This record gives sequence, C-alpha cells and structure tokens, in this order.
Amino acid sequence: APDWRRIDPGQGCTDSEAAAVVAALGGFHKAFSGHGKIDGDTWLPVLPFHEDKKGFVQDHYCVAFESVKDALSVVLSDLALETCEKLCEGYSEVVCQLARPPLTLLYGSFNLAHLRFSLTEFRPVVAAVDWRMVCRGRGAYDFASFLVSVGPPEVRRDMEAWLVINYLDAVGMTGGQKARLLFE
Repeated sequence: APDWRRIDPGQGCTDSEAAAVVAALGGFHKAFSGHGKIDGDTWLPVLPFHEDKKGFVQDHYCVAFESVKDALSVVLSDLALETCEKLCEGYSEVVCQLARPPLTLLYGSFNLAHLRFSLTEFRPVVAAVDWRMVCRGRGAYDFASFLVSVGPPEVRRDMEAWLVINYLDAVGMTGGQKARLLFE
C-alpha cells in the first residue's frame, strides 16, 4: 500500500495532482452513469442535502451571502460575485437541475480536505476518504466542489478551463461546446 499525504486546502494542489483528481473523478462518474446504473436506486438520496428543503436552504444562503458580500467582493471576480447574487433567487432552480437525469454516483463533499495523494510527483494516485455524503446527482456537483477547493482564486482561474476539458474527456463527454453545455 502506498504512503498517503494530505494537501493543505489553503495552499491548493499542483497541476499534476489536479489532473489526477479530475481523471479519477471523471472515471468514477462514468462508471456509474447511464440508464439503469444508479438513476433508479431510490435507496440513495439525490444530492447530499434534502432537495425538498431547497427553499429553506435558499433563504439561509441569501442571509449568509448578504452578511459576507463585501468581503467576497474583494476576492471574487465580478462574474463570480454576480453568480452568487443570482443564487439568492435561483438556488432552487440550480438544485432541480442537479437532481435531473442523467444521474451518477456522487461523493457529495468532494474537495481537497477529503482527498489523499500518493507520494509520487509524476502521475500521483488519488483516493477519497470519508464517504458519509454519498448520493446520486449530476457529476457537475462533485466537479464544482473540487474546483472551488483546488487552490486560491488566481490558481483556480488558471486551471479551470483545462480541468473542465480533462473532466469531460474522462467522463466520456467529448464533443467540444455541445459536451460542455450538457455538463453545465
């Protein structure tokens, strides 16, 4: 068994670690997506929170967002801040979209804090720990959870485009713009 190491979420991960994560995540999602694989398994919840409480969560999100909006405006791009503002009204719609087929198996809280990496620098192996939030949903949920934890905003922005392409390739969604639109 390899020795494993944790990544400090405050520092972020390297390009090779991020590439290993999206390749593993895409392969995982691909293995469990498709008609009849996981979409009909009602014993697993859809999304890691109660979908029927989405209005309640939206209200709390708005209150929390308004309380930190000024601080976020310093660290987020204008587009990211605008997206956060739109979630005050559109959170429920986003939840509905993430709960619509095609569904796959989700880790549910996929971020650097829950990942371990092998000690090799080139093509590290990645493993996820603490599977308490496993559920069904759109793969974009896990991918977005990882993306926001990949590193500080400037690092994340530099990695974002090629991570999306690598994830879509790993999950089998090739086809450029059409695949990206289906994913988003």
